[in-house]
Amino acid sequence: MFNFRNILGVRIDELDISIDDVLTEIMRSKNNLIIPMDVSLFLKVRKNPKLRKIVNTASLVIPTDKALSKNYSINEFTLYSKILTYMDEAKSSFFVFASEEKYILKSFEKIKRLYPDITIVGHYDIVSYKKSAEKSKILEGIRKISADTVAIYMKFPQNIIWFDENKNDLNTKIYLLSSKPFDVFSGKKNAPPYKVIQNNSSAYYLIKNPFLLLKYIYFYYIMFLNKIFSKKKL
Repeated sequence: MFNFRNILGVRIDELDISIDDVLTEIMRSKNNLIIPMDVSLFLKVRKNPKLRKIVNTASLVIPTDKALSKNYSINEFTLYSKILTYMDEAKSSFFVFASEEKYILKSFEKIKRLYPDITIVGHYDIVSYKKSAEKSKILEGIRKISADTVAIYMKFPQNIIWFDENKNDLNTKIYLLSSKPFDVFSGKKNAPPYKVIQNNSSAYYLIKNPFLLLKYIYFYYIMFLNKIFSKKKL
């Protein structure tokens, strides 16, 4: 189904079949976490054993950055478009944890316009959830809804930690992390140019946020050191 790679202790999956075929396979079970992995997330996961464990046991860890995989990578917008298209064709149900209701309602409007056969079964405010003394009742209500997919609209790594802590209390097949596409759906951010999405280019994001360059330099530095030390061991 896909080729597993271990990069400095962090799992990366390189698909050799279509996203649709992968989703069909994992939809047969529950608690499937799909993680789009770029260099920034990779660096956070690599240095944290708890995050590594969650990531390495996820159902799918897709490289969205060419730096992580020369053989296979997919732009995050393309990935989520494929997932939502699959959900639309399968007439799946969808629930969202979000922090600002006005943004999530805007995203619902756009999702319903683009993917009319996705059934949106509700949303819940993450801030209210965190403050609530009755979290178990909230989770029970979501469990009864039995949404096929739950989108966790929190910052990384809060989203995967929430998944890890609550997956057994819900009745969900696929968990999606908050991501750039959902920010675009909600109107928080503008979508990158089509060519950027098509070519999966990092240059666009580096120009908008030059600080990212330091992360790439550090990534290639630790990869270089690992290569040197690996040769010495041989």
